[in-house]
Amino acid sequence: MGVITHGAMLARLGRAAVWLLASASLTAAVLAPIPAAAQERPSPTQEPAPSAPPIMRLPGLEVTSSRLPSTPLPASSVPAAVDVIPGAELRATGAPTLQEALRRLPGVTTADQQGNPFQMDLSFRGFQGTSVTGAPQGISVFVDGVRVNEPTVEEINFDLLPLDDIERLELIRGPGAVFGRNTLGGVLNIVTRRGAETREIVPEAEWGSFGRQKYRLRIGGTGGPIDYYVAGTFFSEDGWRDASAGRLGRLFARIGLRQGGTDLSLSYQRAQNRIEQAGSLPESELDQHRTRNFTRGDFFAPLMNAVTLNLKQELDERWALAATLFARTLDSEQFNVNLAGTNTRSFTSTATAGGTVEASHQATPFGRSNRFVLGAEYADGDARVRVFRETSAGEREIDSDVRDGLTTIGAWILNTLDLGRDLLVSGDQVVLTAGARFDYVRHAIGDRTPDPDIPSSAGTHTFMRTTPRFGINYNPTPRLNLYFSFAEGFRAPSFLELTCASPATICPGLQAEAGHSAQLRGRPPRAAMAMARRTPRPLPERRAGRHLLRSAHGYGRALLPERGRHAAPGTRGCAARQSRARRALGQLRLHGGDVP
Repeated sequence: MGVITHGAMLARLGRAAVWLLASASLTAAVLAPIPAAAQERPSPTQEPAPSAPPIMRLPGLEVTSSRLPSTPLPASSVPAAVDVIPGAELRATGAPTLQEALRRLPGVTTADQQGNPFQMDLSFRGFQGTSVTGAPQGISVFVDGVRVNEPTVEEINFDLLPLDDIERLELIRGPGAVFGRNTLGGVLNIVTRRGAETREIVPEAEWGSFGRQKYRLRIGGTGGPIDYYVAGTFFSEDGWRDASAGRLGRLFARIGLRQGGTDLSLSYQRAQNRIEQAGSLPESELDQHRTRNFTRGDFFAPLMNAVTLNLKQELDERWALAATLFARTLDSEQFNVNLAGTNTRSFTSTATAGGTVEASHQATPFGRSNRFVLGAEYADGDARVRVFRETSAGEREIDSDVRDGLTTIGAWILNTLDLGRDLLVSGDQVVLTAGARFDYVRHAIGDRTPDPDIPSSAGTHTFMRTTPRFGINYNPTPRLNLYFSFAEGFRAPSFLELTCASPATICPGLQAEAGHSAQLRGRPPRAAMAMARRTPRPLPERRAGRHLLRSAHGYGRALLPERGRHAAPGTRGCAARQSRARRALGQLRLHGGDVP
């Protein structure tokens, strides 16, 4: 056992002290964060307080209540039931047609008479817009301020409307004085797209069942004050029924200038389609297989070209001017197979040109906001319809050849006044709307039908009407809107309806008609406090050439009972009253199995 000296003892104690200090420092460094971490960790029984959801405020709903797209009004200042749908929402539905996209709206229904998705009827408030010739039309459609109801029978070719190029769509229910004739159930007001600030080149392609294909390319952007937008679309499908294929091609281009108080745009649209029409089936065929086509071969082939010039100019702080010039042509071919007789082939050519001008004045008389609109429009159209009887071998014989020179003139006035605020409750608002419109419609019909045994449909027909509009909006809060409105709508017989107004080819119920509409509604909910009354009443009868238009309410329809397939789309409406009674659309064709 060795002896430990005093110096060695001190050296060992010094090394031990250094080791203990180092260990204590390391332990403190490791354990020091543990209490802090324990304090930050929440108790297992205590849940964190939920954060409040972010408040999202939607932009105010604005409506183009005047005839031309101009400075819109808040929906709370419009005495009508209005739906405003951005074009992106329409396309997001995935619907291939405009009618199918609008069917999602309250009170809007569709019906398929033609046997294809492109020519479905659209109805709301008991009135319809359809491509079926001879059906009573009660809906007006405008694209960039241009009326696109066809001049032949006011029908609507929905397949020609640019669904993929819509910027905004407004569905305004009820008669609209500023929108003119045929606006009984309401109006579809379409505003097309323009180039955005971001330059884009977007190719698109879609494929689906039954041979569905869609190819689309759009280019848009801006360069300084100039904006441009060009889009081409091709769509085709075989259809789920026999011989029900459809092919649609469309080109749309628009160039614009925005500088200072000037907004100018020029657009061009071309559409060329071929749509096979399967139609409806007799019950005997439907029970066997619903994909069958009773008369294979029916088709509709339109070619449309349209040019539109739009101008909006701010004259000063209060006055603004809007103007539209347009030219539109449509050439279409309609072929209908007849199992009981000769087939029919019709050729329709229409050309329409005109313009609209509208001035608006914004002021604050007596401290109340007031908007005054004054406008006028003129359009001149030419329409020619030729109908041929055609054998299975392709031999043709002309059945009718009629032509119409259509002149329409309209003038309107509309005033919207913020009548008062804070009247009954704090923050409420009362808005008064009043206006009227005058319409003049003139048909100059010529008849070149070669058969001397058939009475001529030639003659001149003139219709005039002044329709009023009045409404009150009461808005207790920004979220609750109540309104009352009274308005009249005007519908005059169309070109092809008038050609069957002679004693030999009479259409029942053919006359000009005015419809009244009174409404008391609240928004929201839409159905609250709803009252509507429509009382159609005839206009005073007028001498129209050598024909006297006198009959009951309603419009021409085929008198023969039909349980299966309807009369051909190109020959519906004013029915033939005898085997050779000619009308403008040809003869009423009987299909095997239709008539008992």
